[in-house]
Amino acid sequence: MMIYGILIAFVMGIGLAWWDGHTRLVDYQNAVRVVGEAQEERTKVRIESDKRKKQEADRGHETERTRLAGVIAKLRQSRPSSSFVPPAPSGASRPDLACYARAEYLGATGNLVEGLRRLADEGTEAAVGLDVARRWAQAR
Repeated sequence: MMIYGILIAFVMGIGLAWWDGHTRLVDYQNAVRVVGEAQEERTKVRIESDKRKKQEADRGHETERTRLAGVIAKLRQSRPSSSFVPPAPSGASRPDLACYARAEYLGATGNLVEGLRRLADEGTEAAVGLDVARRWAQAR
């Protein structure tokens, strides 16, 4: 009989240990779920905040690009349209004997100026993008 009592106590002990372990597991799972849901909510808020900051940075970038394009257009329009090379003197007997071919020179300088403009535009664009990215990164 005593053996039955010991066996019953042993089985009950195992049952109580299992029940206690199960309860602790359920409590742990609930705690993890609550923490996970809170983190998901914080992540959603952060994503929305980052989206707003990116949209603001994009608007600032576009505004700055537009402003600089206007400044560049004004500078280009203010440049005199006359040639750097004066025409051959009217009294020259043989203007074709000048030390340069005027048409080729003007074509070459035009190509050079266009190339320089493209490089300046690319540099300006890169500088504006870098400034906007730097401000956005500092705001985070």
